[in-house]
Amino acid sequence: MIEGELYDIPEAVLRDSLLPAEPRELELGEIELADGSTVNAMLLVPSRLEAGDKVVDIAELGGFRNYQAFLAANERLDETLGR
Repeated sequence: MIEGELYDIPEAVLRDSLLPAEPRELELGEIELADGSTVNAMLLVPSRLEAGDKVVDIAELGGFRNYQAFLAANERLDETLGR
C-alpha cells in the first residue's frame, strides 16, 4: 500500500493549470483506493521515458511525502559529512 493525498480540484483548474505543468512521462489515470472507490491520479507512462531519465520507484518508501523526507534526510547527512 502507498499513502497518497486526495484533493478536490475543479476540472478547469486540473485541465488548464495542473496537467500542463506535469512532466511528459506522467498522465492522468485512475487508481483504486483501499475502500474500493476510484479516483484520478497521475500515473507514470514508461513508454514516454527516454534513455538517461532518472525515475525512482518510491513504493518501498510508502509514498511521495516519505520519499521527500528520505531525500531531505540524505541531504542533511551529506551536509554533515561534507559531501
